[in-house]
Amino acid sequence: MANKKNKKKTRVIVAVILVIILIVAFFVYQKIDEIRKTQQESAQMALKEYTVEYGSINKTITGSGSIQPSDTRIVLSEKEGVIDQIFVEEGQWVSVDEVLSLFEVESDDESEQLKIDTAQYNLEKAQKNLNDLYQIQEDLKIYATESGTLKKYVEEGDDVGKNFKMFDLVEVNVLRIESFFSKSQIDLISTGDEAEVFLSDYLLTLFGQVTSVDFTPVALGGGTVGYKVTVDIEYNGALVEGTSAKVTVINSQGRMLSPFTGLSAKNNVTTLYSEYEATVKSINYNNGDYVDKGSLIAVLQSDDLIYDIEQQELQVQSKRLDLENLNDDDFSVATPIDGTVLTVLVDEKSYVDKGTQLFKIANLDTMEVKINIDELDIMDIKKGQQVSILSDAFEDQKFSGKVKSVSLSGVNQNGVTTYEVTISIEDRKDLMSGMNVDVEIMVANKENALIVPIGAVSKVAGKYVVTTKDEEGNPVLSSIKAGIVTDHIVEVLEGLKQGDAVYYTEVQSSTASNENGMVFPMTAQPVPGTGQGKGRIPTDGGGN
Repeated sequence: MANKKNKKKTRVIVAVILVIILIVAFFVYQKIDEIRKTQQESAQMALKEYTVEYGSINKTITGSGSIQPSDTRIVLSEKEGVIDQIFVEEGQWVSVDEVLSLFEVESDDESEQLKIDTAQYNLEKAQKNLNDLYQIQEDLKIYATESGTLKKYVEEGDDVGKNFKMFDLVEVNVLRIESFFSKSQIDLISTGDEAEVFLSDYLLTLFGQVTSVDFTPVALGGGTVGYKVTVDIEYNGALVEGTSAKVTVINSQGRMLSPFTGLSAKNNVTTLYSEYEATVKSINYNNGDYVDKGSLIAVLQSDDLIYDIEQQELQVQSKRLDLENLNDDDFSVATPIDGTVLTVLVDEKSYVDKGTQLFKIANLDTMEVKINIDELDIMDIKKGQQVSILSDAFEDQKFSGKVKSVSLSGVNQNGVTTYEVTISIEDRKDLMSGMNVDVEIMVANKENALIVPIGAVSKVAGKYVVTTKDEEGNPVLSSIKAGIVTDHIVEVLEGLKQGDAVYYTEVQSSTASNENGMVFPMTAQPVPGTGQGKGRIPTDGGGN
């Protein structure tokens, strides 16, 4: 009986031991499998080799903000009364001390009131004449009405007459093809449709967009009638006018091949004329320069006009004094600066109190944008640095500016300190107050710099290091001296030479070790102090 119990007890113990062994074996197997998978993944993480080379490196710091005039004034009423006349409208340019409006002047004496009315009429007339002269002066500025390549017909110092041909703007980067379609086809074609153009002389197929559909029938000979379709192709090149082409329009209705041979057309040419007799004071572009729409090309000057404006300004001042001498109060409201009337805040015949806002005036010739820069990057920002400016409202245009000022007082928010940087815009063109823009400040740039990818560089014990290989092919650390550092590339001042190879992986792992347990920075680790800079390793060996 006792033996049976001992045997039963022994079997239970054996069973328990077997279960424990199985459990341990299971976990050991899982661990071994995990290690095997890790080794496989590690084997797949092949080192990336980069050959050290010379290229350009640019470090930029970016930010966003809205455009505002650098000088904006609110004109307040200095008295209470009724606004009788307003001489300006929103968008009008005004010069300093120009009369914006007049208060109503009344007298119980009929004879005195007549003098007041006469003086007010004379002031209004003088101010209108001055405004007309100011408009002529503004018309002496020649702006690009379209984008294109400039062709000049005048030079600085030339005298020009009224309607004198001054400049041509030749459309570029566009191939224009004209082809005719049948009546059944033209009814199915719309502006904006995709177009396939085959240039048989070059055995080249290009794709563009239908920009014009003319439903006017044109006799093409042999009793046939066609309807003209114009296709524009964005292309960095040119065609000889009259080059043959076959055009196929593609839309939801299908593919419509023109039964006629199309021809390349001459690109648009916009001619700019002088509106008045004047002398060419300055020209901002050379022959062949590309000019963006809205750019100021040239400024004309008329000595006679300058004299007339000065004389008329004196007339306005005289007429205003005549009106003021009839009463102790000043009944005119003048602008304190040269600028543009942004807002008229009052209506004629309305009553205003002292201190009421009447006009908002701003100098739009000097626009600026303010951005906030992180404390880690602010030491790289210096007054006078070049700035590139982009706006979603003008996708194909780039504007330029300079750092105007850097605030010495930071603002801390949620533990992050930023400093305000003010950027003056040098070529405003069509940019308007309030538009949002992205800015890129060039803080450092260098040509022919020895560069390596940021992923190949780590910082160990306060020193920059890269991974190279010794004569036996084992990875070793090499110390370097870094120059300009961006988000993507690093300038090497010492420690490497052209043609050397560095190694790194793009897998996010902090370290890798060799057989001897030595630790190497084999991954793309961030280098402190890169800020918001931008950079890349280009395929042609350069960098920016």
